[in-house]
Amino acid sequence: MTFGEITKMLEETYLRKNHDYGNSFDKSMDEFGLVASAIRLSDKMNRFKSLLSKENRVDDESISDTLLDMANYAIMTYLYMQNNNHSN
Repeated sequence: MTFGEITKMLEETYLRKNHDYGNSFDKSMDEFGLVASAIRLSDKMNRFKSLLSKENRVDDESISDTLLDMANYAIMTYLYMQNNNHSN
């Protein structure tokens, strides 16, 4: 798999989840600021660490899925910052 294929997959996942959840990420960011993203990324990091330390018991939650979710949250945060004139 190539980097481009992965980013295309990330975009497809983002569009699908954004449709299902009604842009809840931006709503959370508007309400709570960047801390909302930090919490979601922290939750994913904790999930990643948990998966590393024990056998996965939920079939649809893998290390790969968790890493891809983290990548999408990072991109979504960057886009939010750009679209809302946040510095850094």
